[in-house]
Amino acid sequence: MEGILAKDIVVIDDNYTAQVKQDYLVAGERMNEVITEYVSILKGVVNEGGLSGKTAQKLGQFADLAEALLKDTMLNWSTQLASQMEQYVAEIDTADMEIY
Repeated sequence: MEGILAKDIVVIDDNYTAQVKQDYLVAGERMNEVITEYVSILKGVVNEGGLSGKTAQKLGQFADLAEALLKDTMLNWSTQLASQMEQYVAEIDTADMEIY
């Protein structure tokens, strides 16, 4: 049986932090590419598919809205996550210096 003061200690080193940061950024870039391709396909269906009338108009509006709302959103989120992770690690490092 463990004593009252026994604790689990988790150590996260700089290599792990750097790798997770890079993973966030790569995931954001990849999602941005997927969204760009999705919008491109939607616009292609309207422009090259020979559609006309209200269906074409609504699909074109949807493509424009999707582009306006989603373009660079995941990239921005992943950049913010990477930044927040770095800030958290810096705060923990500062707290550790004060303790030790």
